[in-house]
Parts: sequence; structure tokens; C-alpha cells
Amino acid sequence: DGKRVAGNADAYRQVADRPPGAAVAYTLRHGTTTETLTFESRTFSAADYWIIFGSYLLTGLLYLLLGVLGAWLLPDASLGRALLLLGGTGGIFALTGAGIYQPGADLRIHALAESFFPATLVYLALVFARAEQRYVTSLGALAWWISLAIAIPYQLLLAQPGAYSLVHAACETYLGIAGLGVGATLILERARAAQSAGPLLRAAVAGALLGIGVPAVIMMLSGVSGGVLPVNVVTATAFMFPLGMGCGLVREHLAVRGLPIAAS
Repeated sequence: DGKRVAGNADAYRQVADRPPGAAVAYTLRHGTTTETLTFESRTFSAADYWIIFGSYLLTGLLYLLLGVLGAWLLPDASLGRALLLLGGTGGIFALTGAGIYQPGADLRIHALAESFFPATLVYLALVFARAEQRYVTSLGALAWWISLAIAIPYQLLLAQPGAYSLVHAACETYLGIAGLGVGATLILERARAAQSAGPLLRAAVAGALLGIGVPAVIMMLSGVSGGVLPVNVVTATAFMFPLGMGCGLVREHLAVRGLPIAAS
């Protein structure tokens, strides 16, 4: 409304001082151009709260549980290490995502997890593809170096909106490509295994279609478009991947031990 604000917290405070439904004009600057958009304020309902933060919470806890299961059931296997890294990083990424909505929120941990989450997806894809160790080492190292190359400027530019947006878009694009790579790898491995596919591979493919495929497409489109597509909608299906992987891992463990499992 023509008043300069010092940051997010200041903007939140000015809107909160008005009754719900009041029209608020935001003047935004992009490069050398400015644009004014007017929105009506609204009350954040309990349904809004649980749809957003409940989804973040569920997804984060499921990823953490997947990491624990991987370390517990496959402590000496490459897949166990891959699941531990994926679950730990994905869990932190999702759980800290809820905090970015706070006025004046600190994004550093969330941005760090976002930067390295794609590398864990690449490593998981290499392990599932049963690539030779030299390829796992070289391509995995490349993925981690790319994440590091994104993470450093990400941390340095968090307070600079224009530069931050560019780095964030690059990270989203990387995350989308890595997610699609995992999905494609799992589908190819499932087709190659045919009837001999175990419970873990079958569950991983089923969970990846919606839990990785849909979020990956959304992330990549958002990154390429500069944030036009809102990314918080990924929580609608993202929980399905760690849930499917976790269930498949338990079923595979029971099958190996010769214990009865329910038919899928």
C-alpha cells in the first residue's frame, strides 16, 4: 500500500493489523520493472494448516523412517547406505519446509537439505541400477559436487532475492532431473526383472510413479519457469515414495527370512 517494508516479518505484521478480507496492494520489483498486485487477506484455517504442515510432517517422518529401516535392515549393503542418506536428507528437507512460512524464517538448513537431496536420489538410482563400482563412485561423486556447487552460493545469497531466485530455480531443476532419473531407473529395472522382481523393487516402482515422478515434474517446471508453478503442491503425493519403499523393504526382509507376508 505504498509503504516500504523491511522484510517478510514487517509485511506479515502490517497485514495482520487489518481485518480479514481487507485488500492489500503489494508493489514488487523485478530487475528494473515494478508491478503492483492486490490481494484480499484471509484467515488461515485448520484445514489449510493440516493440508500444508500435516503433509510436510508426514512426508518428513516417512523419509526419516525409511533411512532408519535402510540402516537397520541393510547395514552392510550399498542400498542400505543409499536409503540412509536419502531418508535423512529427505526427512530434513520436508520437516524444515514447514518453517519457511514463518515471518523472518531462517532458510539455511532447509536450503542445505534441498541442495543435497538430488545427490542422494542419483546415488539411489546408481545402486538400484547395479552399476559397476567405478561408475557409482565417479557419477555419485559428480552428483555430490554439483550439490556442493549449488549449496555454497545458496547459503551466501539467501538474503538477496534476485540471486536467491536464480540459485533456487537451478536447485529445483536439478532436483527434478534427479527425481525423473530415479523413476526411469526403477521402471527399467522392474521391466528387466519381470516376474522375478522382489517386493522392494515392485513397491519402489509403485511409490515412485506418484511419490517421485509427479514432484520431479513439478520441481523441474517450477525451476525452468522461475517459480511460476508453486512447489508446495508436491506434498500431496511425495509421501508415497518413502511409504512404498519402506513397506517394500520390510516385505523383502521378511521374504528373505522365510516369514509369511500378506499378498500384494
